[in-house]
Amino acid sequence: MTDSRRALVLGLGVAGAYLVLAAVSGRLSPFASRPILDGFAPPPPYRWVSPPPDLASTNKPPSAGRFTLSLDPATGSKADVFSTADGQVSLALGEGAVPSRPGQDSVALTITPMAPAAGVEVPRNLQIAGNVYRIQAEYQPDENPAPRLRSPARLVLAYPLPLDVAVYHHTLLRSMDGSSWSTLRSTDSLVGQLVHADVTELGFFAVGQAVLSSTNPSSPSSGDTVFVVVLVAGFAVLAVIVLMEIRRRTRRRAARSRRRPPPRRRPPPPRRRNDPRE
Repeated sequence: MTDSRRALVLGLGVAGAYLVLAAVSGRLSPFASRPILDGFAPPPPYRWVSPPPDLASTNKPPSAGRFTLSLDPATGSKADVFSTADGQVSLALGEGAVPSRPGQDSVALTITPMAPAAGVEVPRNLQIAGNVYRIQAEYQPDENPAPRLRSPARLVLAYPLPLDVAVYHHTLLRSMDGSSWSTLRSTDSLVGQLVHADVTELGFFAVGQAVLSSTNPSSPSSGDTVFVVVLVAGFAVLAVIVLMEIRRRTRRRAARSRRRPPPRRRPPPPRRRNDPRE
């Protein structure tokens, strides 16, 4: 087997094995199936400002954040990523996201966790999952707000994962006053319990959760269906690898037999003639 064919077979085998193991681990625990690049540890417990009663005894308060952005008179703020110590909020600012302003040498960026207010207006079929975070930027030293960014920033929020919901979706919510919310175009990373979106204005942010269907113990859940599909796909990949290898070896043996010359027959020994002198 050539090195390239051996590498192909090995890579397909690893891919098939990973699918099978991912399906098995995901079936055993909803937190066990995580992308390879995210590592193999489950997400840390969510930190609530106002935890549910059954989590109050083990809850830890969420982290706030305060950062200083230096300003270049020509280009504005530098590109950087600002995250709270607990990792529940991250804001990635591009070069010049906060424009410079005459007489101002820096910007104070603050991230403050809050409990959702009662009676808030949330878009239809959504409910706030977890904390509300107020993100502010103020020029220094005059403390004037800088709510609008010159270029989009990438905001990532963590959210708690309920165990009694089989199918649900998360999106990022934004509000100017913390009471009336609108949705942002977001990407939901279920295994990491993260939702991220591009934002051009600061303010109040939260994760909105849409419950699509609930688990039913008396009927197969969607997790069981996914498990079966992934497991079958993994075995299918392995079966294809085995069939490819069998066919390759069969063709190789056939090619060798065609190239091999037929065995040379030894000529028969010459017949001895009777000598008249005998």
